[in-house]
Amino acid sequence: MSLPYTNRTGKTYFLYQGVTRTGKPRYYFSGQKKAEAEQISTIPEGFEIYERPENGQVFLRKAMPGLIKESEQQYIASALEALKESFRYRMDCQHQYVTVFESSAGDTAREMKEAGWLGNLKPDYMEKMVRQSRFMPVLRFELVDDTKRQFHAQRFCFLGSIEDWISLKGSGDLNALASQYIPLLGTDAFYEVPW
Repeated sequence: MSLPYTNRTGKTYFLYQGVTRTGKPRYYFSGQKKAEAEQISTIPEGFEIYERPENGQVFLRKAMPGLIKESEQQYIASALEALKESFRYRMDCQHQYVTVFESSAGDTAREMKEAGWLGNLKPDYMEKMVRQSRFMPVLRFELVDDTKRQFHAQRFCFLGSIEDWISLKGSGDLNALASQYIPLLGTDAFYEVPW
């Protein structure tokens, strides 16, 4: 039996093993049931399941040792959970970065409801709409000193002339930076932070 994995959109994928042209094993997820011979039920050693925060695409990749500690990841996750519309945010840790992704679908649904276009929405409608949407990176924390655990905050600039990460003022402890910037997510104040 193939190992199932359900992504954030609610779609279930199954893990399979194929062979490359050179005869090496190739692992992949598919949303369709395939031949019994290709199914595998456990994650191969040295690999991990990874779901892209942007679109929910699922694949198997070689396990990557991270520089971000579990306690630091937990702090960011807790800070995001404390937001009023926490369902609009996803966190991803790779290399020296903790990146926060945001969906604008919640804004769209709220604006449509306020304009009277959607009538009475079910409570979970916006969450369902967000799960199906694309997410964009908006905030990230970069580990700049591994021994002192010092971080630097950056936000993504969507101006046509820049469209890149810009550094925000100050660096230091991840908890302090997260406490300063995460509550601003989803507000105009987030884009008014000095850089």
